[in-house]
Amino acid sequence: MGIVKLRKAQPYNLKINDMGLKIRIGKLILGCGGGVGIAAPSGLDLLFDNIANANIMIGGSSSNVSDWNTFFDLPVKGTPFTSVTVTGNKVTLFGGSGITFRDYVFGDNVPTEDCLLEVVDNVGCIIACEDGVFSDCNTGFGCYGITKIHLSACVTLGKEVFADCLVLVDLNLPLTSYTALGDYCFQNCAELINLNFSSLISAGDGCFSNCSGLVSPDFSALTSAGDNCFYGCTGLVSPDFSALTSAGDNCFSICSGLVSPDFSALTSAGNGCFSICSGLVSPDFSALTSAGDGCFLGCTGLVSPDFSALTSAGNGCFLSCTGLVSPDFSALTSAGDNCFYGCTGLVSPDFSALTSAGDYCFQNCAELINLNFSSLISAGDGCFSNCSGLVSPDFSSLISAGVSCFEHCTELINLDLSSCTSLGTTTGNDNVFRFIIGNIITLTVPVALMICNGGAPDGDIAYLQANNTVTVIQV
Repeated sequence: MGIVKLRKAQPYNLKINDMGLKIRIGKLILGCGGGVGIAAPSGLDLLFDNIANANIMIGGSSSNVSDWNTFFDLPVKGTPFTSVTVTGNKVTLFGGSGITFRDYVFGDNVPTEDCLLEVVDNVGCIIACEDGVFSDCNTGFGCYGITKIHLSACVTLGKEVFADCLVLVDLNLPLTSYTALGDYCFQNCAELINLNFSSLISAGDGCFSNCSGLVSPDFSALTSAGDNCFYGCTGLVSPDFSALTSAGDNCFSICSGLVSPDFSALTSAGNGCFSICSGLVSPDFSALTSAGDGCFLGCTGLVSPDFSALTSAGNGCFLSCTGLVSPDFSALTSAGDNCFYGCTGLVSPDFSALTSAGDYCFQNCAELINLNFSSLISAGDGCFSNCSGLVSPDFSSLISAGVSCFEHCTELINLDLSSCTSLGTTTGNDNVFRFIIGNIITLTVPVALMICNGGAPDGDIAYLQANNTVTVIQV
């Protein structure tokens, strides 16, 4: 083909491969084996399963740049595109810049849920995504079939942007630039694996829910995670949550792969926060002060975690945590209804600060033996029912014991109720000591309880005396 002269002002490189010698000058490619060609220019690529679906989506012609500008609400949302090419099922748009994808732009407008396959910004023209760009969270089908999204210049994300992109596997975003992500941003993106969110401080409700492919993403700066934020992330094993201070309702629910993550900064965990996290063994909860209803429900693997700062545990907080043995609850002052219900492995935890225990709080905790409940003031209905291992617990501060409070505590022999003014809801028999039969018992009670029933003992004390050998010490 003759001699090619190179101008000094133009960069060039040489490449030798099995096709022979190629010389690149800017965008001009010269090859000794194949003549001269021009490298394809770059733009915003949209790949569809069928180009006809692109026409339906924009309500016009995919080869008309004006129709695309109308679809993307340009120039309102950025500098308009200047040209378009259509190659097979791929649309490439050129010339646009500073563009914000408007709310639900694809999610509401794709004619089928799996017609949009790829969105690749090769020139950095997309700088922001508003709410639900690819999702079905509004009225449309959503982009269930999209597998590839490259938006390397997109520094702002709204809520629900990628929600329900079920098979999205190739994601290119400036992840380390995000400090906050909105509600349901990546919900149900099950194929995403390990992402670097090292600058992320706040993640909204459901932000990563059901992202079951996540294993060890970097959340080292995250301080706040909303309700359901990581719900159903079953693949999470050892992510870095060392900065997390607040986790919302059901935040990590059903994250069954979590074992011993670092939650050393966590102070507040919402309702159901770690429910059914059956793999949790010895996480660091040393800063946790408040745990909501059902917070650790069904965490059967927990044995002796550090709860030394915990002051409040909600209803059913540790319900059916059968592996708990001797955790540190030395700061716990309030435990809700069913809080430790069915914790059959509890033996000798420290409850010395506990002042209030709700209905059925310790029901079926059969291994509890001689515990220090010296601060306990109020115990709800059935609070210690079926705690058959209790022998001589310290209830010296207890003022109120609910209906069936000590029912089936069949081993009780020494019961200090020296501060108690109320057994059950009446002065009759409220089954407080039901099924305690045949024991030799020392009972310490105020004088008032021995005369409150028309000059006779409270009906529950009378039941205890009728079925056991009881020595009553009146104070």
